[in-house]
Amino acid sequence: QYTLFARAVQQRQIAGRAERDYTEVKRVLTWMRARGGSMSGDLIAVNGAIHTMDAAQPRVEAVAIEGGRIVALGDSADVRAGRRGTPLLDLAGHAAVPGLTDAHLHLVMYGLSLQQVDLRATRSLSEALERVRARAATARPGEWLTGRGWDRNLWSPPDFPTRRALDSVAPANLVALSSKDEHALWVNSAALRALGVGAATADPEGGRIVRDAGTGEPTGILLERAANEAWGHIPAPGPQEMRRAVLAAAERALSLGLTGVHDCEGGAELAAFMGLWREGALPLRVYAHLAREGLDAAVALGLRSGFGDEWLRVGHLKLFADGSLGSRTADMLEPYEGDP
Repeated sequence: QYTLFARAVQQRQIAGRAERDYTEVKRVLTWMRARGGSMSGDLIAVNGAIHTMDAAQPRVEAVAIEGGRIVALGDSADVRAGRRGTPLLDLAGHAAVPGLTDAHLHLVMYGLSLQQVDLRATRSLSEALERVRARAATARPGEWLTGRGWDRNLWSPPDFPTRRALDSVAPANLVALSSKDEHALWVNSAALRALGVGAATADPEGGRIVRDAGTGEPTGILLERAANEAWGHIPAPGPQEMRRAVLAAAERALSLGLTGVHDCEGGAELAAFMGLWREGALPLRVYAHLAREGLDAAVALGLRSGFGDEWLRVGHLKLFADGSLGSRTADMLEPYEGDP
């Protein structure tokens, strides 16, 4: 398929060159998509090191694509023969591989995270707090600050962070930061007050409000269902913000060679994909799994896995048996170390 060329170049092999080449690839693919595959020989790529994944013909110089399908492989001269006027992409010796499909990700969530506080790969609590402080410096008082990606297992000591730490860097804002595994939510005192969570608040079924052992007050960590319920009270992104998130995440995915994804999110995310799909503007192929919350509605509609087309298709159902190891919510036969 023509998504073969999403990453037809070796990234940053020459400073700036890879990005220019990738821009050309995107331009050609966008043009092909707009034509709807109506022209014979939609694209010819030549002078490359094209890896076919076919043991009988593992590497070729050139490929011709028609109607979104590969129709010819071989050396550059043979593939170009009889295809005059077809858009030509010169790979200039770079490698091309079949487009990759990520089998489990949250594409819209990732796109939204690009607009939020990014706590991925923070190596300490202080580093995470500095990122929150920097974002709070540009925020309006009372505005929600959201973010994702913190991983206490990378910190020393690997303790859960607290609301008071967030209070010290964002005293004028409500803060909610999801852990890397999405099973824990770190919030500040203002967020707890807005959510109505206090010492007398009972743990929801399937969730836990982490509490101070001495006072019983919430520490600022909400686990599993408690985190999910909190997100339900935090202002959700609107349709245009979701659309921008899909496009931003897809741009990044394509730059890394991902041309298809298995997306494990929910109804709002599926709606964002559908909006772009209706316009013919969905940048990559999406196999959209359903969340448990949407199961009854899907069954009532008679929706089944596999419904859709090659660009957007309904996948399977994603369920959780218990929790995760990173947030210490998974059921274990023995207690977690240091947390009986």
